[in-house]
Amino acid sequence: MTRKELNDLLRYEQSGYQKALGCSMMKARLLGEPLYHIWKWQKASRLCDYYAASKTGPLASLMAACLRRIANRRARRVGFDISTLHIGRGLLIYHPGATVINGGCRIGTDFHLHGNNCLGNLGEGRLECPTIGNGVTLGVGAKVLGGITLDDQTVVGAGAVVLHSFGPNSRVGGIPARELPTKKS
Repeated sequence: MTRKELNDLLRYEQSGYQKALGCSMMKARLLGEPLYHIWKWQKASRLCDYYAASKTGPLASLMAACLRRIANRRARRVGFDISTLHIGRGLLIYHPGATVINGGCRIGTDFHLHGNNCLGNLGEGRLECPTIGNGVTLGVGAKVLGGITLDDQTVVGAGAVVLHSFGPNSRVGGIPARELPTKKS
């Protein structure tokens, strides 16, 4: 990734947070908005990924280490255990608290989380992690577990536990998750 690509990514993600906030970042900071703190974590994590993956040499290693420390401190503040390395541009997390994304997950662009989500393996030796397509949204408390695939534009309802793959444009919910019928106009 080039520095220009990094700057474009950061501008794109910041604009998503500004739209969600409905105000400037300065006003959000002064008001102590949680989304502002989520954005600050995300920016530090993306910068760390850039220096760790794209640059070489002792200065880049030092920058990556310092930024990882900052990102980890901010992650604890908002309750995240997330690596942004394999997440495409447009990540948007609406609420702080208890969100975990295993580093083995592969996630496309414009991924939206509504908080208290978990994406990871099934444990007990089954270490495969989910692959998430573009434009996927997870409702509050949704869990996606195992070596499954959620294709593009899938929406997972609040509290769902997804253990099977779903195709594009799916609407899923329940425990275990199943495809929900769509309303007919």
